[in-house]
Amino acid sequence: MIAKYRIYSKVIDKAADAIAIGQSIGNPDKRANYETDKIWDTFGAKVVDIQTNNNNEALVTINYPNSIFTKGSLTHLLTVLMGGQMDIDIIEKCVLEEVKFDLEIVKPYLGPKYGVDKVRESVGVLDRPMIGGIIKPKTGLDEDILKIIVSEMIDGGIDFIKEDEILGEIPGLKFLKRIQIIDELIEKKNSRVIYAPALNVAMCDLDHSIKELNKMNSIKAFHFNVWGGLDLFKYISDNSNKMAFYQKSGDKVITSGKFSISFEIWCVLCRLAGADMIHAG
Repeated sequence: MIAKYRIYSKVIDKAADAIAIGQSIGNPDKRANYETDKIWDTFGAKVVDIQTNNNNEALVTINYPNSIFTKGSLTHLLTVLMGGQMDIDIIEKCVLEEVKFDLEIVKPYLGPKYGVDKVRESVGVLDRPMIGGIIKPKTGLDEDILKIIVSEMIDGGIDFIKEDEILGEIPGLKFLKRIQIIDELIEKKNSRVIYAPALNVAMCDLDHSIKELNKMNSIKAFHFNVWGGLDLFKYISDNSNKMAFYQKSGDKVITSGKFSISFEIWCVLCRLAGADMIHAG
């Protein structure tokens, strides 16, 4: 797998080696007696290209052997790609700009179950932009207010409705109750709208919540925020029969700044995790 990093350092060559060594075999500055040639040949990452610019900046290409990676784990993949360089003092800035995934790495990922075409077909919108709406107030709703808001959106012609990512397990209107109310409402209105409830439940309630959501006939999607992690999003997507909406609010912590991953790469990782839809802001 090939990764390209834009690095800022006063010692570019040393910084590039520090990432390759530190993210594969060992300590960038000290070699251990147990680092055999066999280990290096099988698991060692290698710097294959350095394109230097002005101001101590360079585009560094590193080759990671497939043997490093845990199959089907986006957490481990990211731990390798964007780990220790944040802790190396000679690296002032490091942005992961491009990744070329080997087929062997991406095979275990199912990817989107629906995708653009099936999402459009489900609401019968093929020749225009789909119109989305978000439920507000974000939280503090009761059953009656929720019904009114969703009814008005459906009557107004909204194609896709999502709950806000802030809406959690509030008293009187928890996830399991909300999906039951909305499923019955959509069915009563005979609507093709896509509704994506925010899955903000405690981990101990997650599996039960997924199973109950899968039973809903009229709710077609779920909504999960960036802070849940890609592997947890993948777990929900793999175990759900619903469209997977990836809610990216908060992603700038990951996709901007001195140490970051380009949003384009993040979108690819989201697709590997099963995202049918991602909102862009």
